[in-house]
Amino acid sequence: MQTPFQRIPFGLAPVGSVITFQIHPGAGFEATAMLVRSTTPVASWESTELIAVPQPPPASEPLVVPGFYSLQVTIPFTSTVPSNCTIDVGLAIPGGGGGLQTITFQGVVNDVARLVADVVVR
Repeated sequence: MQTPFQRIPFGLAPVGSVITFQIHPGAGFEATAMLVRSTTPVASWESTELIAVPQPPPASEPLVVPGFYSLQVTIPFTSTVPSNCTIDVGLAIPGGGGGLQTITFQGVVNDVARLVADVVVR
């Protein structure tokens, strides 16, 4: 069993920034995600919202209260054949700026990948 982990440190962003993410279509994995501010849940998503066919639009959440935000995406792999899961994570800053990063995990049944994207909103 493997537990690959990737962290995306977005740094500082102003109030009104928007965090977005999208999981590319694929087979052999499920997905759940949660956005927290410090220890307070802000939003959560289940597999049916993230990896349905046809592909849903990117999940997004405005960051409207100052604080430390953490987007946590968990990918449990379900196939005995190696599967790839690609995730785009972006931060849009009012007035321009931000960024987009793409992370790809590979795994087989019993592997669980984790992605954490952090941003401090002031």
